[in-house]
Amino acid sequence: LATAEKLTREHFTPTAHRAGLKLDMKVDPNVPVFINGDQRRFRQVLMNLIGNALKFTEHGSIEVRISSSRSSAVDADGMCGLRLFAEIKDTGIGIPSERIPELFKPFNQMDASSTRRRGGTGLGLVISKRLCELMGGAISVDSTLGEGSTFRFSLALSYEKGDSQPPIETASAAS
Repeated sequence: LATAEKLTREHFTPTAHRAGLKLDMKVDPNVPVFINGDQRRFRQVLMNLIGNALKFTEHGSIEVRISSSRSSAVDADGMCGLRLFAEIKDTGIGIPSERIPELFKPFNQMDASSTRRRGGTGLGLVISKRLCELMGGAISVDSTLGEGSTFRFSLALSYEKGDSQPPIETASAAS
């Protein structure tokens, strides 16, 4: 997860800075550092949602929050269940309430003129929805026109019971 967070931050911070937007990304300390799951697909969903937030936000900020809920039950392989939650909140243009049910359907875009100006095919949210479902999760959105949107998704993953903190960096490794 730390790698996905770092790569995502490095990818979007320059874009947010150029656009005059604040990008704030926080991972709850309860989230295990080492999680078993498809990191590439997690990052794909996260990057799609952050990319959309940047695309449809002209001023203000984008906040990314990642948290988790851990199961204490251990399976035969020593793994425990984990529900990973992500929330991407922006101060963008928002989505009309009547358009929200169409967002996760193929080739549906919020507004053709808006999309022409901002780019996109209308498939990113469909792909993100499908990836979330394939990883035992779901995706949803709350939005107010003219105020912004909050996309949330969850994934069913696992982690190894025990110490889930990163290795301590030694003086020789830091040199």
